[in-house]
Amino acid sequence: FTGLVDHGLLPVYYSAADVTVIPSHYESFGLVALESIACGTPVAAGPTGVLPELFSPENCSPLGCLVSGREPETWAAKIRELLIRPGPIKREDINRGLAPYNWPEAAGRLVSLARRRLREPG
Repeated sequence: FTGLVDHGLLPVYYSAADVTVIPSHYESFGLVALESIACGTPVAAGPTGVLPELFSPENCSPLGCLVSGREPETWAAKIRELLIRPGPIKREDINRGLAPYNWPEAAGRLVSLARRRLREPG
């Protein structure tokens, strides 16, 4: 364990990993998962915050999977499933999976929401 890692070095760590494991009880924004995926590394994560929007609880996708519960055996099985997959995540899977989370898309949704709120009586 290295402790705190400089933000500029995070892509090196994500890219060197075979799987990013996020067993957090709380993960509001899912940035760790998004950064890992962007670097081509799949994620095993608990079903918290926005992570259920990225992964299915039933199956592992090319991007990763949700892990329900806290049992080490359950986590080990999902991590193993990700480890036995051939090669890194394909660029087209990354682009498809992260499409709703890019800056133009997020900014557009925020502007749209603000315009709706401004038009509402209140």
